[in-house]
Amino acid sequence: MVHSLLLKRIVMVLLVLFMGVVGTAVAADPVFHVADDGRIELGLKTFGNMTEYYRSAEFITQGRRCGAKPGKLTSMTSNIGVNNVADCSFSQTIIQQLYWPKQTYVIPIVFHVIHKTNGTGNIPDSRIYKQVEVLNEDYQALAGTLGEQGFNVHVRFELAGITRTANNRWFDDENEVDYKSALGWDQNRFLNIYVNTASGYLGYSTFPQESTGTVYDGVVVLYSACGGRNQGEAPYDQGRTLTHEIGHYLGLFHTFEGGCGLGYTEGDLIADTNPEKEAHFDCVATTSCGSPDPIHNYMDYTDDLCMWEFTSEQANRAVCGLLNYRAQAFHVDGGSAEGEIFVRHVTMELRKTKKGTYRARTVVVVRDEQGVVVPDAIVSVRWGGVLQGSDFATTNSRGRAVLLSSEAETPGTMTVIVTNVFKAEKYYNPHYAAIFSRVADAVSPTASSNQ
Repeated sequence: MVHSLLLKRIVMVLLVLFMGVVGTAVAADPVFHVADDGRIELGLKTFGNMTEYYRSAEFITQGRRCGAKPGKLTSMTSNIGVNNVADCSFSQTIIQQLYWPKQTYVIPIVFHVIHKTNGTGNIPDSRIYKQVEVLNEDYQALAGTLGEQGFNVHVRFELAGITRTANNRWFDDENEVDYKSALGWDQNRFLNIYVNTASGYLGYSTFPQESTGTVYDGVVVLYSACGGRNQGEAPYDQGRTLTHEIGHYLGLFHTFEGGCGLGYTEGDLIADTNPEKEAHFDCVATTSCGSPDPIHNYMDYTDDLCMWEFTSEQANRAVCGLLNYRAQAFHVDGGSAEGEIFVRHVTMELRKTKKGTYRARTVVVVRDEQGVVVPDAIVSVRWGGVLQGSDFATTNSRGRAVLLSSEAETPGTMTVIVTNVFKAEKYYNPHYAAIFSRVADAVSPTASSNQ
C-alpha cells in the first residue's frame, strides 16, 4: 500500500512537470488519500484534518463540495418512466399539476460502508440511523427540525439495509464500477449509498436522466460527511451532504448551474430559485445576479447549518424525476393528505413450466372506486419469498395486467404486493387492484396494510 501511494505521488509530480512544459490547460484530478494518522493528502498538499481540508483554497477552487456532473453518463439510462421524460430533462423543466407533491413517496435506501482494513471510515450504525432521520426532516420539512422552513417534497426514506466491506482501494474510491457491481442492490428498486472517501469530494451522485438502473446509479459520499446532526467534522456535520446529493439523484441541479440564467430552460431550470453567478461557500448573504443569492438552498455549496430549503418548483421537478425515470424505486405511503393508499398482499404457489422450472404468472385487475375496470393503467408490483424482484405492466381493455416472475428451480410460494397503480395524471388506490395467480383463480389476500 505504501509503495502504491508513493507511486501515485511520483506520477502526480511528473504530470505536473509535464503540464508545465507543454502548457496544457487540462488539469488532472489530484489523488485524495486519508493517511493512517488522520492527515489528509490531496496531490502534493497535506492537511492536518478534515476541517482544515474543508477550509482550504484547494477544496473551494477545485469544487470539492460536490462531484456530480450532469451528462457524465449520457445515454446510459433505461428510461423506464411512466409519463413524459421531457418534463424534467437535462434541458428544461415543465411544471405540471401532476408533480405537485400530494402524497408521500417512499424510497428504500441501502448504505454500503466501505472502510480501510484498519477501521478508518467504518462509521457506526447509529450515524446511519441519524442520517436517515435528517433526510426525512429535510425532504418533509418536519416541524421542529432544522429543515422546517423549507418546502415539503413529500419524499420519505426507509432504511432497507447496511453492508460493510473492508477494502483499501475501494475506500480510496478506486475501481468505482467494481465496487458498485459487487455491492449494489437492484438499482431500479433501491437508492444505493456508497460511503468511502468519494475521491475527496463531499459526495457525488448520478442523475436519473442518464443512469437509472445502471450499475453506476446511486450516491457516493465522504464518510466524514455522512451522519446526521453534529456528526463528523464542521462545517459539513449536519447531514446535508446527502440531502444535496439525493437532490441530484432526483434530477435537481446546483442553484448556480449556468450562472445568471433564469427560467425553465436556463440556469438550474427552475424559476423560483434566485439565479446565482457561482458556487457560494460559508454563509454570508450576497447578491450576484441582481437578487439575493439562494444561500439557504440545499443545492448550493454553503455550510450545512446555512441550508434549510428546497423550493416548491424544485419539489415539482424532483417528483417528476421519480415518476418519469424511477418508477420502480418508490411506493406511495399510506395515510397521505389525499387519503390512505392501501397495498394489497397475496401469497401464491409457483407453477411448473413446460421447461420444468417454476414461476408465477400474476394477473392484476384494476377497477376504480365505482367498480369500473381501468384500461391503460401502469401497475407496479414487487415479489418476495422464493423469488424476489419487481416489474410493471399496462392494463389491457379489460383492466388486466399480466406480469411474469423470474424462474426458480424448485417449487415454493411467493408473495405479491401491488405498490402503485397510475394512469395519466391520477394514482388509483391499489386497494381496488385484485390479484390472481391465474385469470380463473382468485387468491385470497394474506394481509392488507398501509405502507
